[in-house]
Amino acid sequence: MSFTKNYSVTESVWTVIATEKATGFVQLLSDGPVLVQVAQADPGVGSFEGVELWDGGLQEVAFEGLETGDSIYARCRHEETNEVAVVLPGTAPA
Repeated sequence: MSFTKNYSVTESVWTVIATEKATGFVQLLSDGPVLVQVAQADPGVGSFEGVELWDGGLQEVAFEGLETGDSIYARCRHEETNEVAVVLPGTAPA
């Protein structure tokens, strides 16, 4: 069983879109570009590292083997708002 959750992400802050999951799938729902990163702590406002999703190229990324404490973060590359969806195992939180 799995569930999907949509997020709006901006350039000003990294948004946690998944935590404490061993696997995950992130898909771009808007134009992008959006950066996606796996980290143990918030990457920080000055960080622009990660996998870039955009409508003219890579539009989704899957993660496997995430360790305890890992979270999936997303943020926009430019000053705008974009939408991403994350698909995770289990049931949706209440």
